[in-house]
Amino acid sequence: MDKGKFMLKHIVLFSSIFALLTACGGGGSKNPSTPPPTTLSSALSSSLVSSSINSSSLSSSSSSVSSSSLSSSTPSSSSLNSSFMSSSLSSSSSLSSSSSSSVNPCHNASGTIFSECLNASYGFIVGSQYSPTYIEYTESASGQQVQWSIFDTNSTHNKVLDVTFSDNNRQGQFVIGYPDSNPSTQDQSQFQTGSLQFDLRVLNFGDAYNAQVGGVVFVVRMDCTWPCAAHETPIVIPTLDTWTHVNLPIRDLIASGLDISKISASLVLVPKGSQANLHIQLDNVQLSKGGAVEVGPKVIFKEDFNSKTIPQWQLTKPVGNAIAEVNTNFGFGAFLNMDWVSTNDELRFTTTLDKTIDITGKKASFQIICWDNTAMNFSFQMISTDAYGVTETTQANYAMTLNTGNWYQAYADFGNVFDVGFDAQHIRTIGLQFNYLGSGSNTTRCQVDTIRITE
Repeated sequence: MDKGKFMLKHIVLFSSIFALLTACGGGGSKNPSTPPPTTLSSALSSSLVSSSINSSSLSSSSSSVSSSSLSSSTPSSSSLNSSFMSSSLSSSSSLSSSSSSSVNPCHNASGTIFSECLNASYGFIVGSQYSPTYIEYTESASGQQVQWSIFDTNSTHNKVLDVTFSDNNRQGQFVIGYPDSNPSTQDQSQFQTGSLQFDLRVLNFGDAYNAQVGGVVFVVRMDCTWPCAAHETPIVIPTLDTWTHVNLPIRDLIASGLDISKISASLVLVPKGSQANLHIQLDNVQLSKGGAVEVGPKVIFKEDFNSKTIPQWQLTKPVGNAIAEVNTNFGFGAFLNMDWVSTNDELRFTTTLDKTIDITGKKASFQIICWDNTAMNFSFQMISTDAYGVTETTQANYAMTLNTGNWYQAYADFGNVFDVGFDAQHIRTIGLQFNYLGSGSNTTRCQVDTIRITE
């Protein structure tokens, strides 16, 4: 295909914050997440734009604490031919600090999940241990990894959720939603242009303080029944006894695969790393409405890997002897474990469509992340096959230019002129191709997610 056909517009960095964090599982109301998102067919002139995201905005009412806000924007495309450019991607979550038993349910206004009491409309408090084995509970009791109660602070925050984590031998998470033993979902589409907000303060760092980042690292997400979930958003709380307001735009969670019409957990909060003796409090947990819903482009193909669809995707090795396996990674895309044997090993991850689609003049996007300490000496590209079995790939992009532990989004525009013999109006299979560029045995671990083709 000539270079007018497909043009990779840009790769946007989803979460450049905290690449140093250890990957872990997650999704549904199940285990929390781990890291990795990229392109499609024939001569693809690619322009990769690396975005920098500042962490989170933390400011104390009594003292100024360095902070950052995360907001998401689509950078403009730059010159062709695989170049990385620095661009500001405001990713979304904003944090600002403010001073200032059993959980009996109540019925607060719509959108108010916890304020003085838990709104029964949003489910239960669910504590869960996801490592070394998965256990969940809706009643707090001594000995559990996660314990909680409603506590009266006798301050402007009045009653808050008081939460402690027990030890370092287990990993736990705090959830407001529905447990696996009592599953349910809610349509929260009315909040799709709004945000998830809550106040958080740390009373005791315990063993959770991470000196490398200067605070306790938490990740936050919403779930839509395993394996459907938003990607995790990291936040850092650097100080004790200071209320921090967290604001996560729901559009960003939807962009990473959340089905807002089937919410099973409105809040999942996971302390990363060691958890022994960590003591936190939460208040004013709510979903806020935003502006009018904008009608987006028509989607002609999508894959979020949120419905255990891995069997519908196939891994093949047309060249070489690489060994690979794939599985759904708790709602965070398809996890690809690729064991390379020799230079030029090639692997394809593709799906056959129920009916052919026309990619002429269409736009495509997908997400990719590769784990820390994984081999990055490989190239990747999108691949498509028409109804007659003719296959084309986009121009290769090189993983060595990406940072591990970060989600990237790749965009591509499909043109109107194609190579002779390739029928872009009748595409039967679509997917990704990976080529090993190193020598000798090595292993690459990446995830792909949220694949879209739109008009």
